[in-house]
Amino acid sequence: MATLIIPPLKGVRAFGKYTPPTKRGAYKVRIVSTNMGETQSGAGRFYFDTMVLEGSDPDAKGCDINDGLNTITDSSDGGAGAWVAFLGSAGLLAKAEKGIKTDSDKFVGKVLYCWYEPKAQDGGGRKTYDSKTWVTEDRYKQLLAMETQTDDGDIDVDDEPAPVAAKPAAKKRKKAKAKAAEPALPAMPEMEADDADDLLDDLDL
Repeated sequence: MATLIIPPLKGVRAFGKYTPPTKRGAYKVRIVSTNMGETQSGAGRFYFDTMVLEGSDPDAKGCDINDGLNTITDSSDGGAGAWVAFLGSAGLLAKAEKGIKTDSDKFVGKVLYCWYEPKAQDGGGRKTYDSKTWVTEDRYKQLLAMETQTDDGDIDVDDEPAPVAAKPAAKKRKKAKAKAAEPALPAMPEMEADDADDLLDDLDL
């Protein structure tokens, strides 16, 4: 009987099919799994897999957006900015300002917001990767709103929303009261003095 030997698998990501969104846009996602590992250069790395809940492309619901961040030891490390973006997206930036020490699994279930761009189909012979920018919930809502404001949806994560035009003050409309047209009186014929005297005599005045 052959013996099966499985070496330590800590830090090894599970093999599976990665199905990311096919369209560029803003997406709301939930972290479904996390893992601690190392890069090829030996740097510590926090991996997290997410599932799309909603976003720019309704057909992307259930798709995967997976990412990872190199671990840091000091706020001056080059990767500190990426952690600020990630934690800000998760609504944990206030806690991060004081430092966080927790198990990586504690992030499972957290909702994040991502500006996602699929990898280039033609990289000119070079290997290309998809791009993820983690944004706050407010920024996510802005990006979705901007997409509806443009005809072609060609916006960028750094674009600013168009200022909302102030609504003109409503003018008070006074209802004009229709005045009844008074019928014109027929012109009185001019009478001679003798005719006027005869008329007065008839009226017994």
